Amino acid sequence: MKVTGAIWVCLLLIFASCNNQGKKVSISTIKFNCKYTSNPVHINQPYFDTLQVFISKLEPDLISFKETIFSDNCKSVIEAKGYQFIPIHHLQSDSNIFYSPIVYKSTSFTLLGSSFYIFKKEYLEKDKNIVSWFQLKNIQTGHVFYLFNLQLQRVLNNEQSEFIAYEVLRRIDNVSAGLPVILIGDFFSQNTTLRKVLINNWKGIYPLNEVNIVNGEISEFLVNDFFDVITSSVNTNKDSLVNNVEFKFSTQKIKRNKSGNTIPE
Repeated sequence: MKVTGAIWVCLLLIFASCNNQGKKVSISTIKFNCKYTSNPVHINQPYFDTLQVFISKLEPDLISFKETIFSDNCKSVIEAKGYQFIPIHHLQSDSNIFYSPIVYKSTSFTLLGSSFYIFKKEYLEKDKNIVSWFQLKNIQTGHVFYLFNLQLQRVLNNEQSEFIAYEVLRRIDNVSAGLPVILIGDFFSQNTTLRKVLINNWKGIYPLNEVNIVNGEISEFLVNDFFDVITSSVNTNKDSLVNNVEFKFSTQKIKRNKSGNTIPE
């Protein structure tokens, strides 16, 4: 009986080990594009109703907002749903502060660290072009990954776009050190040159890839090969645009590009 019991214990341990090794971890992210950016969003505005509906429906682990300011009561309602706001650098203009917060579910991730870099060049607007990054750890599995967020000036020419894209690629490579990366921000509909440079075939880095959604459209996310996309969708209504992408950590071995062009200095 003791031998039989020991065999069953061993089989259960082997099964559990195999099951854990094959387990995939999913990350849900949402990006809202809000029309009401000139003033803080309050709980009595239609946009906030839309936000609460999508949070309840999708229960995302990460939420990013584009140029949105929240009133204190609105922020409190979101935090009461189990989310935490990550401090992020503000862009200051003459009359407005454009605040693009990142929010994460406290039961999903631990914030390990964050920082930012301001792109400086004589032909760029002062303090208007920033990349922020956040190191997050999955509480359930221990996976660590980076979320990068771009905030850019309204108009960029090709030379400015290329300069920022090269700097972003170098920054991601230096900071992430071969860990999974998600890149979000102002680089799709406003600027095709920047996006094309970011996904180009560059030697010596972990390449970034576009995330496709229904009908071949492109979402506002770039990821490296450490992530596989499970599902992606876009939801629109009169006051917001929601990009929802669910990822899983890839189990395959990922390597830097051995071919391609060298990133210009």
